[in-house]
Amino acid sequence: MADIEDFGNIEVIFQDEEDKTAPRCPHGPTVLFEIKCKGEKNGRRFYACSACRDRKECNFFQWENEKVSEARLLAREQQNLSKMPPFSHAQYCARFREYASLPLDQRRFCVDCQILLLPGEWSGHSSHHMLSDITVSQLRRPSLLLCPLENKKSNAQYLFADRSCHFLLNVLSGLGFRKVLCVGTPRFHELIKMQSIDNKSDPIKSLLLDIDFRYSQFYGQDEFCHYNMFNHHFFNGEEAAKAFLDFLTEDGSKVVMVADPPFGGLVKLLGHTFSKISETWRKLQGAESSVSEMPMVWIFPYFFEPRILNCFPSFTMLDYQVDYDNHPLYKHGKSGRKQSPVRLFTNLCPKDIVLPKEEGYRFCSICERYVSAENKHCSICNACTSKNGKEWKHCPECGKCVKPCKYANFASLLQITVRYGFGVQYLNFNQLHWILTLYWFYLCFVLIDFAPVSVPQPGSTVPCVVTVHSQIISVGRRAVTAVETKGTSAEPVPAKARKSECISVHTGEITVDRCTRVATNKKTAYTAVSVTTVNSDRY
Repeated sequence: MADIEDFGNIEVIFQDEEDKTAPRCPHGPTVLFEIKCKGEKNGRRFYACSACRDRKECNFFQWENEKVSEARLLAREQQNLSKMPPFSHAQYCARFREYASLPLDQRRFCVDCQILLLPGEWSGHSSHHMLSDITVSQLRRPSLLLCPLENKKSNAQYLFADRSCHFLLNVLSGLGFRKVLCVGTPRFHELIKMQSIDNKSDPIKSLLLDIDFRYSQFYGQDEFCHYNMFNHHFFNGEEAAKAFLDFLTEDGSKVVMVADPPFGGLVKLLGHTFSKISETWRKLQGAESSVSEMPMVWIFPYFFEPRILNCFPSFTMLDYQVDYDNHPLYKHGKSGRKQSPVRLFTNLCPKDIVLPKEEGYRFCSICERYVSAENKHCSICNACTSKNGKEWKHCPECGKCVKPCKYANFASLLQITVRYGFGVQYLNFNQLHWILTLYWFYLCFVLIDFAPVSVPQPGSTVPCVVTVHSQIISVGRRAVTAVETKGTSAEPVPAKARKSECISVHTGEITVDRCTRVATNKKTAYTAVSVTTVNSDRY
């Protein structure tokens, strides 16, 4: 049976055995998909790129049983060759040795072409932006020289901050691992290489697998493999695959895999690849090994937890926030947009991974693992349930802990009265929250989107139901909303009144002076502005 992942009306198909008939794009063997139309039982299958969801990056498409002409096959092969690196990995290594032997004033790097330049190549890059006097320290940290890839739908590179790198390295070395398979983690690979130079007595070995071939300029064939993690493809063929196998088997040291895939990739494709790596590692351990799964750390946003656990049920999500140097939002912090949603998913024992207390983590003796300081233990769920590092609350109706409502702070500031058919009732916080929520959805989806809209004429009146601070939310037959009202009751409007000067709650009618046309997502509505009088019943 084939393994299928739902992706809207498109499904990813995994064959039981490797599909050797799959056509190739510049990113290696393509992936088989199936698209289904509504009302049809059987879908139609096609091949597309494994790594890119952006058709501008890779526009490969072919139906499964489509007959391709020789001319098209030839053009496709030529396109694949044109996307290959200008040098082989062996040639890059030879160039690097020659480059490292040059005097400091002759070491140049072309920023436009992202390549180390030998003296004979300077003239061809004279009009380009070049960096000179490249030091040994810079050569050891190529991620600072190379510009990160930025396509969020394929190979966007977000590089670990030093805080996260040092934390991971300290944890893994403390657990006794002496070999790290770095999948898409060039910054972490750099730190391991530099630490090995400083600590020659007990070095940690590392192999980087990455789709960015530019790292071939800086690392040898036993340190880097040009690799696509979405289809487990080694671009340099058997030579790179052999380096990968040798790394897993040499000297018998404990090995762990650390993977940081692009967040826009399909989780099932990544899980399929990581399962292949784990299976390869398990076979190399021999029949006497009792461990069934390779030690792994998968770094991904916490909201992908259900999909990751579907691939690896043995994984546990840790509360540690992974931050990046070049991401505008995924940064370490205690609140707001600076709080990174990226977490560690691992099959290592959570109890053994000590999270730093100075960064806001604590040990839960009941769960026997480190959690965020605000992640409170729920006695009903019997777990520290928060996913985002904030305190969650147990919902008896849902039977689980959920996020606090993001409108709670707004609703707590309101004092509102609602008139029912026979009187007035004051509401508590929870009742107020649900009434405002339902009222908001009523405005957005029922009145504005689906009801016919008419234009209120100047001098006409429209009903007014609730006043929140100085804004009057009016509900009429045609979804008219009065805003920027600076007065209450029948008093004239002050010229420069502030919102805090007119906090009241009332119902009644407002008089429209003029009307402004505004656009909504489906319909056209009209907003009454500059209201001068409010006729209302006061409580």
